[in-house]
Amino acid sequence: MRGLIGIFFSTNPTRAWAVLACLVFANLIEGLGLATLLPIVTVATGQGDAGSPAHGIVTGIIDGLGLSVELAPLLLLMVGTLVFKSLLTLAAMSFVGFTSAEVASDLRRDVVRNLMRVRWRYFIRQPSGRITTVVSNDATRAAEAYVLAATFLAFAAQSVVFAIVALVVSWKLALVAFAMGLVMIVAMHSLVRLAKRSGFAQTRRTRDLLIFLSDTLSNLKLIRAMDRQAPFAALLDKKIRAVRKALRRQVIAREAVANLQDAVMAIFLGTGFYVLSTTFDVPLSELLVSGVIVARTVQTVAKLQKAYQKALLVESAFWSARELIDETAADFEPNPGTAPATFERLISFRDVQFAHSERPVLRGIDLDVKAHELTVLTGPSGGGKTTIIDLLLGLHQSRTGDILIDDRPLEDIDLNSWRRLVGYVPQDVVLLHDSIRENLTLGDDIPDERLWRVLALSGVDEFVRSLPGGLEEVVGERGGRLSGGQRQRLALARALVHQPRLLILDEVTSALDPATAIAIAGEIRRLSRDIAVLTISHRHELLDVADRIYVVEDGKARVKETVSEQNEITVPPSRTEAPPQN
Repeated sequence: MRGLIGIFFSTNPTRAWAVLACLVFANLIEGLGLATLLPIVTVATGQGDAGSPAHGIVTGIIDGLGLSVELAPLLLLMVGTLVFKSLLTLAAMSFVGFTSAEVASDLRRDVVRNLMRVRWRYFIRQPSGRITTVVSNDATRAAEAYVLAATFLAFAAQSVVFAIVALVVSWKLALVAFAMGLVMIVAMHSLVRLAKRSGFAQTRRTRDLLIFLSDTLSNLKLIRAMDRQAPFAALLDKKIRAVRKALRRQVIAREAVANLQDAVMAIFLGTGFYVLSTTFDVPLSELLVSGVIVARTVQTVAKLQKAYQKALLVESAFWSARELIDETAADFEPNPGTAPATFERLISFRDVQFAHSERPVLRGIDLDVKAHELTVLTGPSGGGKTTIIDLLLGLHQSRTGDILIDDRPLEDIDLNSWRRLVGYVPQDVVLLHDSIRENLTLGDDIPDERLWRVLALSGVDEFVRSLPGGLEEVVGERGGRLSGGQRQRLALARALVHQPRLLILDEVTSALDPATAIAIAGEIRRLSRDIAVLTISHRHELLDVADRIYVVEDGKARVKETVSEQNEITVPPSRTEAPPQN
C-alpha cells in the first residue's frame, strides 16, 4: 500500500494533494446525500421523527437553509449533493488523467536524460532491450498504475465516509458492515499477494523477452544465413511461455477476487439484514436506509480491493522504471573541468595508461594529433586503438598520464565544450529510420545551406538531390535503403555539420569496396587540410595518404614512417552512387 501512495505522490505532489482533497470532499457530500435518505423514508412512510443522529443532522441542515422538513426539500438536498459529488469526482479524476500522461512522459524523459549523462561504462553494460522496455512498456504501465493508485485512494476515502455515515445512521449496522469488510479483506488477502507476485514476474519476464527479441532482430541476418531459425525460435518460445504463465496467474487472481467478493457480499448482506430485523429492535426506515448504506460500503470495499489488486499488477512497472532512473542518476559522468575547450595546434598523449577491470589495455601511450593533419591509428585488434579514442572523448576517466589539448590537461576542460569541437563517425554506422535531414541534424535547427555544404564535402550531395524526397527522403531502418558507401558518407556529413575542429573516424572504410574506399579516403584527405582528422584504419587507401601513422600494439604506440611526398588520391568524377539493388 505504501508503494501505491508513493506512486500517487511521485509526480506533481501539489496536484496530488488537491486531487485527494477534492475526492474526500466529494465523498463527504455523497455521505450527506445518503444520510438524507433516512428522513426521506421517515417522511414518506409517516413514521415521524426517528432516533438516529442522522435524522437530526439532516433536518438541522434543512432548517438552517430556511426550508421545511418536507419530502420535496429533502429530495432536492439528496439529489443536489449527489450531483455535486459527481462533478467534484469528475474534476478530480480528470486531473488524474492529465497527470497520468505526465507520469509516462516524465519517466521516459528522465530515462533518456540520464542516459545522456551516465558514465559510458554503465551504458555499455546494459542490454539495450532493458532500456527499450522501460521507455515503451514500463512507462505506459506506470501511468496505468498512477490512475489505479488514485482510484484506490478515491475508494478508500469513500469507504471511510460511508463507514462514518453508517455509524451515524445505526451503529449496529455499522458494526456489521465493518465485520463484513474485514472478513472480505482477510479472505482475499492471499489472492492480492498472488496478484502482486505475478505482476512483478510479468514485468521481469516481459523485460527478458523484449531484450531477447531486440537481440534476435539485430542478429536476424546471421541466424538465417546459418539456418538457425528453428532452435532460435524454440528458445524464443520458451521465453514466451514464461510470460504466458505469469499472465495466466494474473487472470486467475483477478477473476477470483471479482467473483468471490460478490458471493461473500451477498452472503453477509442477507445474513446481517435477517439478524438485525429479527433480533434487534431497529425501525423499518432505519433498517432500510442502513441496508442501502451498508451495501454501498461493502461494494466500495470490494471496489477498493479490486483497484488495489489491479494496481499491484502494474505497480512493478513503475518501480522498474524508477530503478533504472535511480541507477543512472547515481552514476553520472563526472565533469570537473571548467575551462572552455580550444583546439588550434596539438593534442598530446603523454605516458597514458589505462586498464579495464584490472586488465591493462594501454601501457604508456605517447602520440600527437596535429591540427590540419591526417593521423591514422593502425595495428592488431585489441591493441588499444578504440580505447585511445574513448579516452580522448572523455568516455573513460580512470587513467594515469596526461592528455593535453593545446597544452591544457583534459581534466581542466569542460567535457561538453570539448565534445562540441568533435565530429565522430563510428565503425558500425547506424542511421535513424527517418529523413536524411533528421539524420544530419539529430534534432538541431540547422539551415539547409549548411546541410548541402557538408553533403558536398562528403561527396553525397548529388545523390541526395537525385532522390524524390531530397533531404526529406527516409533512409529506412538503420539506413537499409542505402548502400554502404552512401551510409558512410551521410555519417561523415553528420559528423561535419557542426563544424568540428577534430574529426574522429573509426574504421569507416573497413566494409567498403576498394573503389568506394578510395573515394572516401580522398574526401577525408581533403578535409584534413581544414581540420584535424584522427582515424582508426587498416586500409592502405588511408595509410597511403596519412600525415602521421601510429601502430598500436600491446598497449604501446610507435610511429610508422609515412609515404614520402604524400600522394593525393583522385576522386572518381561521379560521386553519386546508385541505390542498392533488392
